Amino acid sequence: MDVNGLRNMLTQAAQAGLAAQGNGTLTAGPAIDPAQALAIPHAVVVDDVYHGSDGSTSTTPIGQAGAATYVNVAKVTDMQALSLQWLALSATGLGAPSGALRYDYQAALSKLSPALQQKDWGFSVSNDQLVFTQGKDELSAQDLMNLQNTFGGTGAAAVAQQVANATLSLVSVARQITPNRSGSLGSYELTANNFSKVVDLRAYLTSHGPGGPYGQYRTDKSDYSTMYQITGVYAMYDQIAAKAPTYLDK
Repeated sequence: MDVNGLRNMLTQAAQAGLAAQGNGTLTAGPAIDPAQALAIPHAVVVDDVYHGSDGSTSTTPIGQAGAATYVNVAKVTDMQALSLQWLALSATGLGAPSGALRYDYQAALSKLSPALQQKDWGFSVSNDQLVFTQGKDELSAQDLMNLQNTFGGTGAAAVAQQVANATLSLVSVARQITPNRSGSLGSYELTANNFSKVVDLRAYLTSHGPGGPYGQYRTDKSDYSTMYQITGVYAMYDQIAAKAPTYLDK
């Protein structure tokens, strides 16, 4: 799904799946139970589906062992069911852990020295571990140690893995919704192995709120709990489209 079609897709999903429930509005709620979220009366294969770079598929779970995945990516034959999966992943699957990660990030940032706060660095997650990278500014061995120790005192690593899992699930759903479409989210080869090389979670988090292109409509820009619902996938698309290798366009 291309970035210009994301909002249309989400709107259609909301109209098709949520309006039937009464008021058609999306409200924040608890984490989705995968077994219940996809209990839709259509043909569903309940195994997680991983798409390999060679076009093959397997039922190996996308998420890392021990890390929560909010919604299973099931292979379905009904477009409405796929739309509901997409909506659930965008709103809760990605949105909720993104908000939690932003709080952990802000807590860690407040404990760093002003000089290190201002340096250009990023972080991501791989195998449940945070990895830090330098940008335009060089990071000393002490800087890296300070980052690792400070973030290690939060729950950032576990929540970051949830963000990664949800993003990989969104790519898989997009691949089913818009197969073979150049520029779609599903046309990029984002995997658990290359996630940390493609997605800078610091840049993703700061894309919302003060100074970022997303979340500016929020009255309280310090409340991150629901800030990444729906628009989080836009920010992820920005990085994936710029950095990830193509999957279907080769």
